[in-house]
Amino acid sequence: MVDEKTEVGLRCISAPVIYEGKVISVVAISGPSLRLNKKLDSTHSKKLIQCSSHISKML
Repeated sequence: MVDEKTEVGLRCISAPVIYEGKVISVVAISGPSLRLNKKLDSTHSKKLIQCSSHISKML
């Protein structure tokens, strides 16, 4: 998670896509910190991890 480090008011959450034991990409979401607030981190993180795991398995 990147919490307003690049730009004030912007947050980003990501999860790795793994192929043959190596991180080859990431799945990420970003948005205004007002809408992508810390209270929703757990919810968004779980969904991103599910998505990245699914992509990794498909590879």
